[in-house]
Amino acid sequence: MKPWLVVARLATAYALAQIDAGAPKVYIKLSPLIGGPRAVRVHSAIMMDSGVGDGVLGWDLVPAEPQSRATLARLATGRAADGVSRRLADADARGLYVLGAAAASADAVDAVAAARPKALRLWDNSCWTHSVAVASAALGVGGPRAIAAIARALLGRAQAAPAPAVTPPSRDATAAAFADEKAARFGADLGSLLSAEERRRAARTARAIEAAIRDAED
Repeated sequence: MKPWLVVARLATAYALAQIDAGAPKVYIKLSPLIGGPRAVRVHSAIMMDSGVGDGVLGWDLVPAEPQSRATLARLATGRAADGVSRRLADADARGLYVLGAAAASADAVDAVAAARPKALRLWDNSCWTHSVAVASAALGVGGPRAIAAIARALLGRAQAAPAPAVTPPSRDATAAAFADEKAARFGADLGSLLSAEERRRAARTARAIEAAIRDAED
């Protein structure tokens, strides 16, 4: 691995360690251009924890008519095209890159995004320019520090990956009956003292005993 990548990843690890557990985070999301190849993720959006479950809110700037030839011609020749500042929402932060802890409310970031110019130009007001301004507001830092946070997150591959929900194992009927019988005899739910693996072994043992008794009766 190249030394500058090692430095970027160490810096990213240090920055992430400074975020208080449970604090709302700010992220950058990369995605394909509207109508562009799915593998080429060059469009950026800034996202932030919504505070409702795992949901995230976001902001980006896109052309008003992204697949129009006139729009493409204007952007390709350095002219302005009509843009739209969008408010986004995703179910969770999976696949997003962590920039840091949020220092502003979603309403405050909304105001900054809404006040920015909508005329989209590749050289001075692209989706990336919009992302830097929104990230600056969300993180509570200046533009250069917002750019540094974005570069550090992308180079350091600071992707968020929420842990999948763990479904508790269903209670085996035979093991449950066995535990209930023990509780009735000894005044305690002994099954609650067993680990999941021990309960599974107890269930298998109980089934084997029942099968042996049935065989003996036949």
